Amino acid sequence: MKWHLNPFQCKITEAFDPKYYLDQFETISVAKDRKEQYLKILKKGNRKARRLAKKLARCKKGRRCLSYACPECTRQFRRWLANQILDIFKNYEDVDLSHITIIPDTRRFPLGELINLSPVDMVNAFTRQLKRCGLGHCLVVGAIDFDLCIHENDESSYAWQPHYHVITAHVPDKKYSVFKRKFPVQRDLQILRPSLRRQIKNRMRQFTYMLKPFHCRRSSFYTAQGKLRHKKGLPLKPDHLRELLTYLDHFALTNFLVQQNVHRYGNVLKRKIPVDEKLSP
Repeated sequence: MKWHLNPFQCKITEAFDPKYYLDQFETISVAKDRKEQYLKILKKGNRKARRLAKKLARCKKGRRCLSYACPECTRQFRRWLANQILDIFKNYEDVDLSHITIIPDTRRFPLGELINLSPVDMVNAFTRQLKRCGLGHCLVVGAIDFDLCIHENDESSYAWQPHYHVITAHVPDKKYSVFKRKFPVQRDLQILRPSLRRQIKNRMRQFTYMLKPFHCRRSSFYTAQGKLRHKKGLPLKPDHLRELLTYLDHFALTNFLVQQNVHRYGNVLKRKIPVDEKLSP
């Protein structure tokens, strides 16, 4: 049987633990409250949702469910992931790191069809594009995130939009421009900024943002002047949340990780090869 990571059994270095050094990092009480909210919503769903509710309810200290739908397990996984990434990049203090968000228009799923999304295919597609653009040598680590995109005037347009949040080191501007063109603007899908690159200032905050503890809906609408506007960070409605949680429960915590030149050896993420001769410690 394939071995799955249990973040509760992993050593987390206090110096790289976001729960001690990041004020915005969710507390265990917040995770428990969110889990109680999920349980109430799941219990009102179909058989699959109710089965997941029982699974999450049984998740206790010493007997964790390790489900990607569980707020408590996901919180611990976020602590482990941030810890590992900070450790990997500790030798890059003088190197500008980038936080890149990519929204692929070819990976959009209408309501009820999210189950057709393969995270493995998404990860492989992303790393293939990097290599085709001459960025196969770069150190990349991140995760796949989910939003529900809706248009207030067209309920049939509701769709799940998975996207990538990754941290990169030593990405030349010219080659990134080539990579960026692989993800064009899609005005009919309201994808006006399919790629966004930001320089990282607060490493711990950006590293934990890659894997958020909650999922939102993004509502788009047109003003009276005909301009497109967005409302971000809106909570998912119960039916939508049930679909997402039952989907996430199909996968291990590590299935949505995006890695290039980084490999997981048991409980540890390690760099496989030097990213650049000059940057190698």
